[in-house]
Amino acid sequence: MSLAESSRLALECALANPTAYQEIKETLEVIHGGVASASFTVNTEAANAITVNVQLKDSNGANLAQVAAVTILVLADAAGAAFNSTNYTTIAAGTDGALVETVADKVLMGISESDGDLDVVLTVTGAATSYLAVVLPGGKLSVSGAITHS
Repeated sequence: MSLAESSRLALECALANPTAYQEIKETLEVIHGGVASASFTVNTEAANAITVNVQLKDSNGANLAQVAAVTILVLADAAGAAFNSTNYTTIAAGTDGALVETVADKVLMGISESDGDLDVVLTVTGAATSYLAVVLPGGKLSVSGAITHS
């Protein structure tokens, strides 16, 4: 039996058996760290800084109830087609979570608190617009609304 055939058979059995389905789902959440999506709150600018609250979500859409590490991209557009070109004065963690820039103004590594949230504070003098994106398992992106400095 090929891998595709055995996978199809296992999936059919799981769908017919709610207990097996739940076990497979829980196993996949463990493999993927439980992060299935992210929501963003872009706050208003104060003293050239904008705080973006990031809430990591599980596969049921509930707030993640554990610490998780995620890669965060700073993008030029909501489609995720290009990296940011703004030279930020600083990009730092706010009051929730921890953050380190791995590529200046473009790639961050974030660690949430035990309730799945973290803050990203972007500071720049002058006009700039960018977007944050959390890289999800499998490479998909959860993208924020516009972060617009005036």
